[in-house]
Amino acid sequence: MKSKQIFFICAGFCSSIFYISHQDIKQKLARIKENVAVTIYFNS
Repeated sequence: MKSKQIFFICAGFCSSIFYISHQDIKQKLARIKENVAVTIYFNS
């Protein structure tokens, strides 16, 4: 019973970290896309 509780705490902790890093990656990708679009616009 105790080990199952620890597993759920770890799983919740890991998923929250993954969610935060996933949001961060999405923001970085959006910024990279903007930079690429601007670069293409100025080079055309």
